[in-house]
Amino acid sequence: MIDILLTASSTFLKGENAQNITNLLLSIFTVIEFSSFAFFLSKALKSPISTKVALFAIFIFIPVCIVNWFFLPKYGANLDTIPVVSQALVIMPLCVMFYFEQIKNPVNLFIYSTPNFWVVTSILIYLSGTFFIFLYSMNLSEKELVDYWAINYFFNILKNLLFGVAVYLQARGTKEEEIPFNQNLT
Repeated sequence: MIDILLTASSTFLKGENAQNITNLLLSIFTVIEFSSFAFFLSKALKSPISTKVALFAIFIFIPVCIVNWFFLPKYGANLDTIPVVSQALVIMPLCVMFYFEQIKNPVNLFIYSTPNFWVVTSILIYLSGTFFIFLYSMNLSEKELVDYWAINYFFNILKNLLFGVAVYLQARGTKEEEIPFNQNLT
């Protein structure tokens, strides 16, 4: 949906107006993406502190995006570098906290048989795979950014495929195989 809006804004509008609309759409997408990731992780994390951190991050992130949009200078290409990098720096540790909780208190014998594992894995792979492109995007020319954008496409496709695995497992109705407390896994 956002891709259609971005294409339409760049096709039908020319000049600075198109750039402003495209930047606004990207900023809105970043807020929605971050909020979705953080909300999902708040539900997937078991620790009350981790859950509160994930939800609190949403309320901190939105003002960061607003300050970025209205008060910080824009750099070249259609990318809001500060919010995107901030998103990765907040969400990646939350993903690691999810894995830590799963190792510390395993609920399933095979973690990869749960939809949450695949969603968190896809988020982590996507954010870590695109982190440096977004970090250095303000230093790249538009041509260089277009050349490197294939990496973003690859990780975006991979993220969506892993989301598909999670949806498949959820639709299949995967039964959670509880680990008996007296069973030794070695």
